[in-house]
Amino acid sequence: MYSIKNILVPVDFSPCSINALQYAAAIASIFKSSLSLLYVDNKSTVTVVNGKKSDAESALKELLKASYLNGIKTSSHVGHGNITREILSAQSGFQADLIIMGTLGANQLNRKLFGTNSANVIQDAHCPVWVVPEGNTFTGISKTVFATDMSTPNL
Repeated sequence: MYSIKNILVPVDFSPCSINALQYAAAIASIFKSSLSLLYVDNKSTVTVVNGKKSDAESALKELLKASYLNGIKTSSHVGHGNITREILSAQSGFQADLIIMGTLGANQLNRKLFGTNSANVIQDAHCPVWVVPEGNTFTGISKTVFATDMSTPNL
């Protein structure tokens, strides 16, 4: 059986990433996993929590107080630079067995031209990636899709 000891959750404090964190908390509770939250400061982002500018470390500490994280071992980290590279580096460094992240669902043309962080992470991660689409509200987990090319590492 596949063991999920550590889940990496990239957050940017958007409703989409907070929703992905709620899914991660549910999975962590089931598998008794720890959660590693990662915020990446890429200098083009401003951290806004509850309508106020905030430094990332303070915002992460505040986020860790959420009631749905009670009883789950958590840690928070701030990376700097390219979002995809930082997520992939954190996956390796924290030995994450799963990445759970939100996606804004860029349309196909934009994805083909520019790529998206979630698509790049899915392509290059060395662990499964669970992507929670924008507009999907956490109400528990009842369905999931597992895509595979049936190669040995995927089974």
